[in-house]
Amino acid sequence: MFSTDELTREELLEVKNCDSIGGDEEFYQMILGMVLESVDEKMAVLIKADVQADAALLFETAHAIKGSALQCSLNKLGTAAEEVEFAFKGNAEVDLETKRKLLEDLLFECTRTVNTIRRLPK
Repeated sequence: MFSTDELTREELLEVKNCDSIGGDEEFYQMILGMVLESVDEKMAVLIKADVQADAALLFETAHAIKGSALQCSLNKLGTAAEEVEFAFKGNAEVDLETKRKLLEDLLFECTRTVNTIRRLPK
């Protein structure tokens, strides 16, 4: 699991300076708002899918998180989502304990991202 409960200043700068945002402050704020809404919503879906043992929904949700995260240079979140996506894509080689750990890591990264964006000044 990752060690900090908020995104670092460097991680936020990566988002702000990624190709899709290019340092545009207004667009950056809009993207962060969209990421906050999307990730917050998808965390609830991940938890529900886990409770229901719905591997297909876990895969689909992780895939969606990965896409939006990597597009905005939220690399740790994107990597955590990619690992869950791979584990729940019918990969028989990944044991249940590893899948649970990967899902916990993804939920932690989602929480870290959401907590940080909520604390940022508007």
